[in-house]
Amino acid sequence: MRLVPVLILILTGMVMPNTPAFAHRPYYSQVEKIRLADGEIGELRLIHGDGIVFTDPVRPLIINSQGYLVAKGPIARSIVISCSGDHRCMIVDLWGARVYEPEPGSFRQGPAQPAVRSTDRTDDWDLVGGDEAWGFTMRAASIQERATANLVLARQSLSGLVAIAVFAGLGAFALVPFRLNITSRRRRIAARIALSFTGSMVFLLLVTITFWFSMLSGLSFGLWLIPTITGAGAVWIAAGIVKRRSRRAGAA
Repeated sequence: MRLVPVLILILTGMVMPNTPAFAHRPYYSQVEKIRLADGEIGELRLIHGDGIVFTDPVRPLIINSQGYLVAKGPIARSIVISCSGDHRCMIVDLWGARVYEPEPGSFRQGPAQPAVRSTDRTDDWDLVGGDEAWGFTMRAASIQERATANLVLARQSLSGLVAIAVFAGLGAFALVPFRLNITSRRRRIAARIALSFTGSMVFLLLVTITFWFSMLSGLSFGLWLIPTITGAGAVWIAAGIVKRRSRRAGAA
């Protein structure tokens, strides 16, 4: 998952999303064995294009045992693959809340495909370009299928979720009210207002950045919201505990 390095680069001002450093060739993010209807074991691949400043478009491909492209799915923004031990796979479009199911009756004999592994790149832009798709049917995803897909994506994106929680915690820390040693009541109120405003801006900035890059990385809204609430909530709870203990110590 590219969320963590991208966040670091953006926040340190080293790279901006519209620079050539973000342009890339199509790449494969996942390659799995899949059992087709006739028992044949083929390959299910996720190939991504270049979204520039938005989520990279992704589509599923099925390659048969002879190495030929036989199914080319519709383009989506966030697809999760989950395969069982006997190579039966679930393909979920998280943003579209749809399930892609192979339809052998509409398979075609496409061009031969080279052997690839996850993270490999290709110069074949035809695989990710255009709206033409075949070999799949689509239906609405059930709540259980969406939940399963989110859990799979969460496991794949653990470091990114931790980064979201950390940045949310940093933003929340900026909102923690500290005791001000200012004798003038008017100045103390003015300082409190200034600190609250600055803290709010810092919090909103960090949360907005993590939201943008969560979407850029293909995470669902839920997988952004949960670590954001967790990170911010942990800091506010800890601050509350420290504040109560300080009051008790002062009263004693």
